[in-house]
Amino acid sequence: MAKLAGTKLRKIRKQIWQRLPWRVRYLWVWWMYEQSPKRDFKLATLWQERGQLDRAIATYRQLFAFPKLGERARHELEAIYDAQQDWETALDIRLLDLRDRVSQRPDGEKSPAELERERVVGAAIEAARRRVRSTGPKRFASPQSIDWPADPLALALSLLTIGERDAAFNALLVAIAREPDRGWDKRGHPFFRICRDRRDDPDFAWGDRLCDRFARLLDREPDSDVRQLNYAEISWCVGRFGRAQQLYGQAARQQLAQRRPEILTTSEPIIAIEPSFAIVGAMKSGSTSLYAYLQQHPQVLPLARKEVDYWSWRYHRGARWFRSHFPEVPASWKAIAGDASPTYLQHALAPQRMLEAAPNFKAIAVLRNPVDRTISHHHHNNRRASDLRSLEVAIDRQIAAVAAGENDPQRLDNAVASSLYAPHVTRWRSQFGRDRFLVILSDDLFADPHGVLRRVFEFLGIADREIPDVAPRHVAQYDRGDAPVRDRLREFFQPSIRELEALCGLETPWL
Repeated sequence: MAKLAGTKLRKIRKQIWQRLPWRVRYLWVWWMYEQSPKRDFKLATLWQERGQLDRAIATYRQLFAFPKLGERARHELEAIYDAQQDWETALDIRLLDLRDRVSQRPDGEKSPAELERERVVGAAIEAARRRVRSTGPKRFASPQSIDWPADPLALALSLLTIGERDAAFNALLVAIAREPDRGWDKRGHPFFRICRDRRDDPDFAWGDRLCDRFARLLDREPDSDVRQLNYAEISWCVGRFGRAQQLYGQAARQQLAQRRPEILTTSEPIIAIEPSFAIVGAMKSGSTSLYAYLQQHPQVLPLARKEVDYWSWRYHRGARWFRSHFPEVPASWKAIAGDASPTYLQHALAPQRMLEAAPNFKAIAVLRNPVDRTISHHHHNNRRASDLRSLEVAIDRQIAAVAAGENDPQRLDNAVASSLYAPHVTRWRSQFGRDRFLVILSDDLFADPHGVLRRVFEFLGIADREIPDVAPRHVAQYDRGDAPVRDRLREFFQPSIRELEALCGLETPWL
């Protein structure tokens, strides 16, 4: 009761203070507080309220050296830059605050949570510095910017991991401003998920702010299918379903117009094309390359985007949402279409859902040397700050999780588990049969792309065509792992590789 009364009294005092004329409050602060950092802080808040932001900012910065007031000053200063939409400077202030707070005491006096926070922030700093060394210096809007936020998305994900949501969202806005033509529904998935989960919260503004940001970016380049998809996905997450499906359709038409411009002048009746196949994975194995090769065939039509994830993670969105990604074509066109989503291979329900929708559905799996795929998968997670552990530590923990049965096979967070192909291939073969489930090796795809593509064309029932551009797509540069790590993975995967070879009747070059 006493605590409630004290809170109410403070609220009344604050209301009375805010109603006093500004000059009265200024004189009161000057008279009540002697020359001290506390008086400077009070004056800075008054100047901030008055709109004299230059004086307020200069005073707040002078208070950084004082432990308690410095933290409050950084918080107020971040709010000023946030209101001005100077995201980079606001982020820099928050990062200075974080670095101070995680380094105030010796390690022996810190809680496990504080040590983990320091580790994550330090890893983000080091990752960004490595990016600067590899890609060259970056220029920032603020001269006070510290020297390491070269990868604002990795930083945003790291800050989100340790609970610094406001700073993380500001970092995401910086990342979007720098790279507006990237697919942010995948890269910024945790933020989109939060917007989806809190779309009914009237006090939560992330979704509306992202909608506004992506809408303005689309206004600048209305023909950009990537910007259409970014705006479509955030619109869906915040509940603007009609607008989202309209944007997916626009992106699909844009893709088709680029590939088949005659669609713009045809007078034939237009019909919606139905999904007939899918490239189901595996992740980091060459599915992007295979999809790009197929898109060069005149009978294979592009979707609004390559990875729709409908048969796995987004099945709840419904068939109408899925079909909005497919183009509408003249009735006389003999063509097929399908997406390439690596989430399908490991998902237990994906094959059943495909066959229920279309009994003649076909699926293609691209499989890579599990040692190379696991290491590539780890670095993919590391770049996106979802796993900041070293390769050696991550492999040890993931092998232990597989041995203990603690991993979820339908998720993609365990790189080792995602490379155990045999159980998944067995499930797909048992439901699809050999004639509608094709397994190809990435080694063969890149060594003899034309030969593999002839098999794929025959499997899909389309004419054999020479594909002009068969260069590998999305080839990342990363540490391939030292000999002890690779040897351990090779030994671990050996039984699974033997099982896969017997199941598919092939001999791999992986052992």
